[in-house]
This record gives sequence, structure tokens and C-alpha cells, in this order.
Amino acid sequence: MGMTTLDQKEEKKFNWSIVGLIIILAVFLFYSVYLAMNLKTGIIPDVPYRYEVSQYFSQTWGIPKDVPLAIEYGDNLSRTPFLGYWIFGRIINVISWVAPESTDFQQLVLVRIMNGLFALGTLIFTYLLSRELIKNNWLQIL
Repeated sequence: MGMTTLDQKEEKKFNWSIVGLIIILAVFLFYSVYLAMNLKTGIIPDVPYRYEVSQYFSQTWGIPKDVPLAIEYGDNLSRTPFLGYWIFGRIINVISWVAPESTDFQQLVLVRIMNGLFALGTLIFTYLLSRELIKNNWLQIL
């Protein structure tokens, strides 16, 4: 059986919106790595609060009881979403295990890169969700 003209058109159709999505994700990934490596310390929101709280989380498998910095900022970790701090604490543990001589700045850069990868995952999830809800291929990547 031969292919009909309609089948041939559908087979040759290339989805350019996927190329656009890949370009957007690549630019986002490269720029987030660039910022992670070149952003100075002391810039809010990750330093000092987020990184130092993550260091406290790296010292325990649970939720640390008293984090002086959190108390200083008026934050109660038992009532705050802390999964990110916990994950970043585990990343700090892995970095310390793999490279015990790593500096705080090197750990901070790797935590920032991981945060960028989490954000990239969020973008991919949002795109996949939009594919289910939006029929126009180009509007899906917005």
C-alpha cells in the first residue's frame, strides 16, 4: 500500500516550536550557570540567609532546632517550607564528601547551579503541562 498525500505531508512536518523551546532552555541554563559562577556573594536572596540556613540543614538529617540567622530574620523554620533548604543541605554534604577541601564560595556556586537546574526542571514541567492545555505549538512555549 502506498502512502497518501496527506500521510506524506504529516510525515514531513517538522515541529519548529520544539527547536524554539530547546533554544530558550539552553539560553536559560547557560545564563543561570554564568550567574551562579560570576555573581558576587552578599547578594540577596541566597547570601547570607539561604546559604547559611542550608549549612545548618547540612549538619542534621531533620530540621535544625535553633538557627540563629533565622531567629535574627524573624523566621521560624518549623512553619516555613524548608524542602529547598534540606535539599541544599544534602548538596553541601555531598560536596563536602567528594571535595572536603572545597571553600564556602565553591559550595555556594554549586548550590546556585543546582537551584538553576531545579528552575530548569520547573520550566520543562510547565511546558509539558501547557502542551496538555494549549493547542497552539508556539503558545505552549510562552
